[in-house]
Amino acid sequence: MFKAGVVLISCEGQGIADYPHLPERQAARYETLEYFQQVMVTGKPAIGKARIGRFTKLPGIAIAAPIKNPAGEIIAVIAGFATLSDSTLFGFIEELTLGKAGYVTINDPKYQTIVTSSDPKLISNLMRPPGVNVMLDRFVAGFEGSGIAINSQGIETLTSGKRMPSTGWIVQIVLPTAEAFAPIHDMKIIAYEIGGVLTTIIVWLMWLSIRWSFRPLEAATVAIHNMVENKTGLVTLSVKNDDEVGRLLTNFNLLAEERNSLLDSNRKVIAQLHDRESFIRSVLNALSSHVAILDSNGVIIETNAVWKDFASCNGLVGNSDCIGINYLVICGDACHTNISDACAATDGILAVLRGDCEEYQQVYPCHSPIEQRWFNMRVTRIVGESAGYVVVSHENVTALKLAEQEVVKTLVRVKEANDLLVVARHQAETANRVKSEFLANMSHEIRTPMNAIIGLSSLALDLELSPRLRDYLKKITLSARALLSLLNDILDYSKVEAGRLELEAAVFALRDFFDNIANLFTVRADQQGLELTFDILTCALVRGQASKNNLL
Repeated sequence: MFKAGVVLISCEGQGIADYPHLPERQAARYETLEYFQQVMVTGKPAIGKARIGRFTKLPGIAIAAPIKNPAGEIIAVIAGFATLSDSTLFGFIEELTLGKAGYVTINDPKYQTIVTSSDPKLISNLMRPPGVNVMLDRFVAGFEGSGIAINSQGIETLTSGKRMPSTGWIVQIVLPTAEAFAPIHDMKIIAYEIGGVLTTIIVWLMWLSIRWSFRPLEAATVAIHNMVENKTGLVTLSVKNDDEVGRLLTNFNLLAEERNSLLDSNRKVIAQLHDRESFIRSVLNALSSHVAILDSNGVIIETNAVWKDFASCNGLVGNSDCIGINYLVICGDACHTNISDACAATDGILAVLRGDCEEYQQVYPCHSPIEQRWFNMRVTRIVGESAGYVVVSHENVTALKLAEQEVVKTLVRVKEANDLLVVARHQAETANRVKSEFLANMSHEIRTPMNAIIGLSSLALDLELSPRLRDYLKKITLSARALLSLLNDILDYSKVEAGRLELEAAVFALRDFFDNIANLFTVRADQQGLELTFDILTCALVRGQASKNNLL
């Protein structure tokens, strides 16, 4: 029926899809057309006025019907276009002949248009204005039947008319009275039959066509409504028949598949870009340096977290991000206040931006009222897609500068300490030499009388003495020898300091060793009423330097 095509129209009057596909028809606007407006107002099917099609360029009519969601709300309008010459519509009327001068017309009083006629010259023309054709005026006023009147051409005609209830159209059979009077009865019958048949055909065709054609759209309506309400994604619709609606749904499915594919690709690209941006931002924020990225004009387009914290704490102009601020202007303002470091920084940034060098570095002071700070500014040129941009980083090197100052101070203190050590060493060496000479002299002075005591004690022991006296002399001799050994040990200490001490290893008995110790301390023990006793469990011999053990 709709051989001229079918189009799906949005509630705003914009074409969405059509079949067969005509780009200009799909992209056309329909909000001003009467059948679209009538459907949107009444919510019921509507028939447009007969006209020459905008796209087919053929006489025809449009039949439109609403597409509703389960709640009864109109979500779209579908319109089918039929040519008047279509045999399934009014083609047979165009081929109909009544006598020699008779003709049949179907008039649309609502739009004052002749829908079709067996006279080709009348098709799609306007109806005669009121007062020109008396019978037409009566038919428009609601009269149904036949009558005789003078037509607009001055010819007396017998005219029969019948209104089609479903459309309000008027079927009019016109025959000159010269031909009409003989078969007038037959003409009435034909007129009523034609009117009844046409009414029945049109109503039946409309009901059958709309019911059959739009039945697959019920499920599609629900699915489209769910898509519009974001209850489901953009999914393909079920296609059951290979008709206009089926092809429309097929085209919709192709569009949905293509759009889903584009959405998937866009989501992947957006996710990749988001991941890349998050990675780059995480890297920037992980840096301890204050980092900003400048465009080719010196405007800040990105900063990291450390930069933002510094800007917020130090009250820089603009927002804490500093994005959109021209960094060269800031440096230039500082340069005008006779800050030489700012002028050098400006020149360095401009040199990198111009491509005169790939990198520029500068260490500068940035002291605050409460602390001293130094920073190392590094300007690096970006290569690749963002060529012409530069990265400016400010690394806090205060600890390094303070450490350098501390190293200088430490070196001065070390030099002073070394000078003091040289003097102290000289004094120590002098004192040690004096001590060694003193010990040597004193040991010589003491050793001389000690040798005399030992010699005389040994001579006295050769005489006849009482046991007790002999014991005393032995102890005197042993004590003198011990004192002499002690003097030798003192001299050994001097040798230790001079690095000339030599040790000897000899075998001696532990019992003899402790006997010598007992001889040294027995007298003092007796004076205090004590008894000094050594309990030696073994008589084993040991190796060592027995003379040094007296120091115990």
